[in-house]
Amino acid sequence: MVTPDGSYTYVANPQAGTITGYAIGNDGRLRLLDADGVTGGGEDRTGDPRDIELCADGHYLYALNNVGFTLGIFQVNRNGSLTRLPGARGFPLNSVGIAAF
Repeated sequence: MVTPDGSYTYVANPQAGTITGYAIGNDGRLRLLDADGVTGGGEDRTGDPRDIELCADGHYLYALNNVGFTLGIFQVNRNGSLTRLPGARGFPLNSVGIAAF
């Protein structure tokens, strides 16, 4: 997932229960936002984030936990960092895929 302004990108790490963020340089090179590679999740774990999506304006990132059937919600800050917000629970078993607007 790349932010609309092309400044940041995020990838899901399902086994680790984390999301890794990268800054995208003008030359296209990627730089980790966090030295340990954990921009979202970690201590508060996102569960099993296999499907992630940014909303159209790039202010929020959503992560579907395909094992616990929950939705992790993160605010995308100006520096690319993520702030965990209250999520949602109760998705049907075998829920896969996510779309955001």
